[in-house]
Amino acid sequence: MAARDEILYLNNSATSYPKPRRVAEAVAASLTNPPEMTERGEGSGMKDLVRAARDRIARFFGLSDSSRLVFCANATDGLNLAIHGLLGREGGHAVTTTNDHNSVLRPLRTLERDGKVELTIVPSDEEGVLDAGRIVAALRPETRLLAVNHLSNVVGTLAPLAELAEACRGLGVRLLVDASQSAGLFPIDFDGLGIDLLAFTGHKYLFGPTGIGGLCIAKGTRLEPRKQGGTGVNSEYPLQPEGMPISYEAGTVNYAGIVGLNAGIEFLQEEGLDAVRARATSLRREVEEGLRATAGVKVYGPGPDVEKGTVVSFNLEGHGPEEVGLALRSSYRIITRSGLHCAPLCHRAIGTGEEGTLATYGFMLAYALVALAAPIYLKKIGTPKPLAWVLGILGAVTMVFVFYVNWIPQAISNDIFPAL
Repeated sequence: MAARDEILYLNNSATSYPKPRRVAEAVAASLTNPPEMTERGEGSGMKDLVRAARDRIARFFGLSDSSRLVFCANATDGLNLAIHGLLGREGGHAVTTTNDHNSVLRPLRTLERDGKVELTIVPSDEEGVLDAGRIVAALRPETRLLAVNHLSNVVGTLAPLAELAEACRGLGVRLLVDASQSAGLFPIDFDGLGIDLLAFTGHKYLFGPTGIGGLCIAKGTRLEPRKQGGTGVNSEYPLQPEGMPISYEAGTVNYAGIVGLNAGIEFLQEEGLDAVRARATSLRREVEEGLRATAGVKVYGPGPDVEKGTVVSFNLEGHGPEEVGLALRSSYRIITRSGLHCAPLCHRAIGTGEEGTLATYGFMLAYALVALAAPIYLKKIGTPKPLAWVLGILGAVTMVFVFYVNWIPQAISNDIFPAL
């Protein structure tokens, strides 16, 4: 617990921290108790935790047939299965956007390089906002796939999923949604929207451990399996057995990750998705408004009142994002993320393609970032450097105190902060 008390963690869109206590307990139990995977070997009569987790997670995403939820290592794994599984053999025309992550762009560009895919990349505007009409206009009769990032990890903007799903249904185009950033913040109705493929990861806003994610696959969507191997059933077959999810889950699944993810989603459902999003949005709006009003700070993306995720992406005049990020980490133990955020085309669209930005993610924004401005501003107005840093450190300590006294009692849950 000491390490957690010493930092302010603002990198939740990379990996959320801290996890709910029940997640750690579920993972620990899976490692200290006999395996309960009744699909492989004699059942012990205990509850099949993997199947129960699959059912819960499928319901969470609005997927009525839980057998069509395939467990993967992460969203990148699921996106590769979707893209290569759909286009790897027959190819075709694919469309994506500048808001998309390298986990979409690199598989598509690899297939483009190999001559299997013709790729169209639709740009956002200078604030990272996607226009549904512009994306739909890029679809052709021969288009086989539209891959879209539901929520940008750079500026937090949302893709117009409903309009895109309707257009794809009318044109017979498969819609692949990257829900890495939105899962756990915004509700997603897989069946209701008519999404064909949805990839997610568990270690962000679903509060699960690293190394676990999944891919939801609609009925009628057939992918070529990316791997073959043991399944525990139909072992006499020389080829990978057909069926869901067995066609895509060769080898032993990440049992610890699955039960941990199940516990994270259970926690999220008990707290209420809307309540978590409202709290996170309130904090994001508070810090964004403060940064936008601060001289020398450039905040990227649409204004604070637009519905979007919790990321605030900004730069400080005269200082590179890596420099500011390092200062926050070394001097204040504030953990942010700087650079291109694995989304170089989005940075190019918003005008930060060379160095990227400093991005803060998550639930602890409002109090931590005030400490950023103190020594820089004091030095700028002529305060001697040693005094500026002393006052800055005092300001940071004050903000940490305010954070713990005022925010923690209203935090998402005492389940996340068991020691406080």
